[in-house]
Order: sequence, then structure tokens, then C-alpha cells
Amino acid sequence: MRVRIGGLLALATTLLIASPLHADEWELLGSRQVNFAVDRDVIPVTAREGVFRAIKLEVEEGNLEMYDIKVVFGNGEVFSPETRLVFRENSRSRTIDLPGNRRVINRVEFFYRSRARRGKATVRLYGKGVEAAERADRPGSVAPPAALADVAGWTRLGTRAVSFRAERDRIEAVGDGPFRRILFVVESGDLEMYDVRVRFRNGEVFSPDTRLVFNSETRSRAIDLPGDRRNISFVEFTYRSLRGGGEGRAAITLYGR
Repeated sequence: MRVRIGGLLALATTLLIASPLHADEWELLGSRQVNFAVDRDVIPVTAREGVFRAIKLEVEEGNLEMYDIKVVFGNGEVFSPETRLVFRENSRSRTIDLPGNRRVINRVEFFYRSRARRGKATVRLYGKGVEAAERADRPGSVAPPAALADVAGWTRLGTRAVSFRAERDRIEAVGDGPFRRILFVVESGDLEMYDVRVRFRNGEVFSPDTRLVFNSETRSRAIDLPGDRRNISFVEFTYRSLRGGGEGRAAITLYGR
């Protein structure tokens, strides 16, 4: 069954990645590395089961045009927004509202083309959940780090907004693997991270003997993973604020390579 909203949606213009996706509003649902020799691909939603009201797409390391987008919901219905998205390297689309009040997303299919005939780009799919949409106008949300120059070549696996009133958290890893290294980027907070534990998909746990200290908008060193290449399930960590007190939030983003 094909679901359409009335009227023709306007042609999307390029939005630079400097406009942040707020950590409290948008969740990374899946990513796909696309080859410019191919013109059709699919992003399965692997982040979690949930209901969403809107999506955005982001492209890194490539310029491309995306069209004939199809959002396949959990019940098999298909939504085809009549839009054509033009991406420059490291840019994201406008918000694409989904029909209905709340929808479970199974996957997003799309066609694309690029003037470059060689190379690859990474396409990421983000979703705004029902709870996030309801609190979108509330103050105090924290933005995840932008695509910084010093993480070029790294795959973003997930972002977590942490409260300085808590001291233990984890980031679920979403992204094509396997990986040999990880690193962390922290924005909007000064904190110390320790007791880091990387859980692989085979159940093994790696605990690097390290203590990481972040100033606002800084990254860690690269942490080598044991073995040749590993698939990551999630990363747990303990942290404390260096600002003193328990007020405020920071965004921690996990990258893999």
C-alpha cells in the first residue's frame, strides 16, 4: 500500500551540517555506505524499535542527488515523499514529516546519482520520536558534535546526551562494521570519563586501561580494539563533570574506524 500526503513537497535545498541535530530530538536510526557505481540502496532501521514522526538524511564524504525515496513502515505501508534532495559533502536534508501520528519504520529505500564515478559516501538516517517531537520547543537540549575535521574517515556510531547528575551511561553502536579503533567526541561540557567497557556482538568485553579528560568540544585519542576487526554492540562508561555541581548536560559521540 502506498501512502502519500496531499500536494507536491517543495524541492529540498542543501543545509550545511553546521546546523545541529539536537541530541534530545533526533536519533540515529541507521547508516549506509553507498558506492557511486550503484544508483539504488536501502538503509535498514537498526537502531531500535520505536515510533517516529519525522526523518532527516545526512551525507558525508560525497556530493550526490537523492530521489524516489520510499519509507517502508513496520506494517508494510510505503510513504513516498515527492522530493528531490541535493547534498553537498557533509550536509543534511530538511525535516521530512511522516504521515500519521506515529509510525514504526522498517527501512528507507532511495535512488541516487553523483557526478563522481568513483569513491563512496556515507548516508545516515535520523528519526524524531514522538516524545522528542512533543518536547522540541523546550529549552535545554544539547547538540551532538558537528562533523569535525579531525574525525574525517571515522564512522559515527551513536550519540548520548548525558546529565551531570548521573555517573554511568552507555552508547548503543549503530553503523556498518567491523572496526579496529574507537574514539569519543564531547560537546557542551567538561568531563572526565573512565571505566570504559566495549561490549562486542559476540559477548566479549574489552576494558581499555584509560582515563579520558575532555574540555568542551574536544575528542579523545584513538583507542585500539583487540583483534583484527570487531563488531561493536555498545560502549559503557563512568564519568564525572569537571565543572562542579550536578547541573547541565553534555553530548558524547562515539566514532569507529
